Amino acid sequence: MMDAEVLVIGAGPAGMTAALQLQRSGIRPLLVEQDRPGGALLNAGLVENYPGFPAGVSGPALVARFLDHHRSIGGEIVAARVARVSPAGNAWAISMSGQEILARCVVVATGTVPLKLDIPGEAELAGRRVFHELRDLPPETSGTVAIIGGGDVAFDYALTLARRGTRVSFIMRSGTPQCLPLLRERVAACPNIYLILNAAPARLEESGDSVRVHFREGGPEPVISDGLLVAIGRRPDTSFLAAGIAAQPPLWFAGDVVNGSFRQVGISVGDGLRCAMEINRYLRGNR
Repeated sequence: MMDAEVLVIGAGPAGMTAALQLQRSGIRPLLVEQDRPGGALLNAGLVENYPGFPAGVSGPALVARFLDHHRSIGGEIVAARVARVSPAGNAWAISMSGQEILARCVVVATGTVPLKLDIPGEAELAGRRVFHELRDLPPETSGTVAIIGGGDVAFDYALTLARRGTRVSFIMRSGTPQCLPLLRERVAACPNIYLILNAAPARLEESGDSVRVHFREGGPEPVISDGLLVAIGRRPDTSFLAAGIAAQPPLWFAGDVVNGSFRQVGISVGDGLRCAMEINRYLRGNR
């Protein structure tokens, strides 16, 4: 007997949209999330390319709307960590927060996890002085924050913190930003963002209530700040999948976990909708 007809792993934009459409189709999914609902969208300072918000909308505000919609149809989100997904005949065996369940179909909408610098001091200071998600930055680090990165995400983080009044030391390992020109222009016009180019971090050190970023030989003087935010890229969160599992019915991937650098909320929403519609067709044809 199946414990769930459809298991949706991850309550970000893709997972919540898949769950919404499945319920509209008469299928009640089991939607699970190991962290806060919303995923990486919670880090977004301003989403400017999602239709319906001409002035833009913050990531947390958009997540709140998704959650309101999800709850309005009676949707639930189960707090659980999926440790393993493996084939079980024509279904899937899932190890989840200490229990084993069977699901006929699975949607993997787990998003991405941030890359690490892998330099001395990073692991020791993680969660205290060093952070990899903007949403995890505690209020006491609001005075000065150093950011390491050079893409859209790092630039968005810098602008979000600057709008809060934080003094930002923006450390780029190269001299060329890998972001949208409009983000580069906004950062250049922001008086409390200080760019440090061609600076390769070598090690991190706690210094009282601060963190000190040391650079490789020939680099600038160490940078001291209340906290450090590392934004050097992300990778798909798929470590719980058994080896060899690919996107093939009765398993689907949706959202950032499968979209590479195309990490946009609109794409994730469309992915979730498409997966749910394909699952509905699949189940109707295999009853």
